[in-house]
Amino acid sequence: GDASKPFCVGNACESCAKAAADACMKKSAAAPACEAGSGKCVACTGDSQCTADVAKSFCVANVCGGCQGAAADGCSKRNAAVPVCGTGGVCVECTTHADCKAAGKPICDTNKCVPCVRDEQCVARGGGPGVCMSHQDGRCASDGETIYVENKAGCAMSGAAAGTAAMPYCRAEDGVNQAALSTSKRVVVMRGPTAFISFTANVASGQLTVVGQNGATLAPGGAGPGVRVVAGDVYVRGLTIRNSEDTGVVVDAGGILRMNRCIVKDNMKGGLLVNPGAGFDVANTVFDGNGPGNLGPISFGGALLGTARLGGPGRFRNNTVVNSRSLGVVCEKATQPVSALLLYNPTQIDAGNCTLTSSKQTTDGDPKLTADYHLTATSPCRNAGDPTDFPADDIDGDPRPQETRSDCGADEWKP
Repeated sequence: GDASKPFCVGNACESCAKAAADACMKKSAAAPACEAGSGKCVACTGDSQCTADVAKSFCVANVCGGCQGAAADGCSKRNAAVPVCGTGGVCVECTTHADCKAAGKPICDTNKCVPCVRDEQCVARGGGPGVCMSHQDGRCASDGETIYVENKAGCAMSGAAAGTAAMPYCRAEDGVNQAALSTSKRVVVMRGPTAFISFTANVASGQLTVVGQNGATLAPGGAGPGVRVVAGDVYVRGLTIRNSEDTGVVVDAGGILRMNRCIVKDNMKGGLLVNPGAGFDVANTVFDGNGPGNLGPISFGGALLGTARLGGPGRFRNNTVVNSRSLGVVCEKATQPVSALLLYNPTQIDAGNCTLTSSKQTTDGDPKLTADYHLTATSPCRNAGDPTDFPADDIDGDPRPQETRSDCGADEWKP
């Protein structure tokens, strides 16, 4: 009758502590452990007796259960690789972005810490400028590495305090110049909606990142390109460059331009000029209504790709080139590959002297674009891009492919 003395030992009722070591286990599989203090047989006295089911792997009050009943640090003490208590009582790597401490894996996705792939993920995580450095190591950029530029009341032209979110630089040129000289602040965030004039990047070493937010636009108006890369490795994303009386974007020999998800529009001397000996990697970008420009005797509208520097990069893929006021895309070297382009309505031909693959041209008919350059359901560009070589995302940051094959042009049609 006494639950604390359930065993007969030497003709006397005794606790499990005085019985054989396996007495509880033999008595009941549901209560195989002996609790020394009470003398009762219980389900468990330690976590080691709760290993069969990961959702019931902690011993709490002599009952095997999930991590939600254990101490707050129960998971982290058991296994540093899965330190957080998740749904169903199972220890996992993370349940929120805040659980992800490694810089290169800041995003919690299905209980795993992973690199970011979209700015929206870094916005959701909070802190910093909300910029995903997917082109580098997949971290979310921090305020400590960022220079802010925004043409608004309270912005600064210069000074030690300039460049913060609270006191941004007024001019794009000043922010880029400061970042090019810095060893720690190599991210420039340009925020609209008020337009900037232009900037020239001259980078001695490392990579400079320029990201546009809130409709950031460069509108030079007068002479000079909107963006010029004189030297160094420059990554540009999310900017609109328009209405220059010169070329929209120029890359000088020795410079490298990596451009993603930009709009280059209505620039009078062409959209993009890559001088011979420069490097370029341009994707998910729209070139609309540009030109005519020229490099010596070569005329172009959307883009002129000079012979890439030795060792590259030299890639031009998944771009939309429309309404060019000369040739859409022209290459200095006929072997220059360009792929998965949407080319439409130039005053001359779509592409000249390039090795063009997996693309749709004027001769294929109307590409059926929306006014903001997105594909419609009946576009011939659906599933017409390169089957193996395509960017991970499109102009909106949506993943490619959405269907059986990536689309050509800057946009990926979403079912």
